[in-house]
Amino acid sequence: MTYKQKFAGATAFLRLPEKMAQLDAEERHYKRRGAAATRDALESFLRGETEEPNIQIELNLLDWRMKDDLSSMFIHHPKLFREALTALWADQITFKGADLFWSIIDPALNVLPATHQKRFASLNARTSVVSYFLFVANPQHHPFYRASFSAKAIQALYDKSEGLDRRTISGLLQDFVGRCKHVQALWQEEGLPLEDMLDTQSALYILAQEHFKG
Repeated sequence: MTYKQKFAGATAFLRLPEKMAQLDAEERHYKRRGAAATRDALESFLRGETEEPNIQIELNLLDWRMKDDLSSMFIHHPKLFREALTALWADQITFKGADLFWSIIDPALNVLPATHQKRFASLNARTSVVSYFLFVANPQHHPFYRASFSAKAIQALYDKSEGLDRRTISGLLQDFVGRCKHVQALWQEEGLPLEDMLDTQSALYILAQEHFKG
């Protein structure tokens, strides 16, 4: 099956009334609400008003084990996380702060058992964490990266023979977001009512879960 055939099949699947209703009822509204609540909590943390922020409110994007580990790291090393988040949120276009984020908070991993530290060893895991905090900052413009969902679907849809750029976190994010923007534009040309990157990310999640199962 060619990329064009895959894209056409995915578009037809998303166009089903029940899938559009699913995107609206089960994805769009709760993610907007959750991102806003989480962003408020993190901004309060950055202002020094709390040392123990809730890093995922009304959202289920981060795996609960990863969420708990990150929360523990935040609590034990608030200064490092303030510095890392400030660097990450300062440049949300070129993602230069993505690699810097991890270089800053790597020492905070020492509060976790060795088995838990391994959860953050891979490029995919580190990119997912950075992508999550960028999503929280601006969900309309930053699709959430997760290898088994959004990345899986985007690679099936985007007509590019090589895989995603995995040399650096910033490079992977730039490639992933660029592909998301490309398919979003194509879907909008097809008349799918995707309002922003949050909708596109939700569409990719639905496709990965229900359409691209193999």
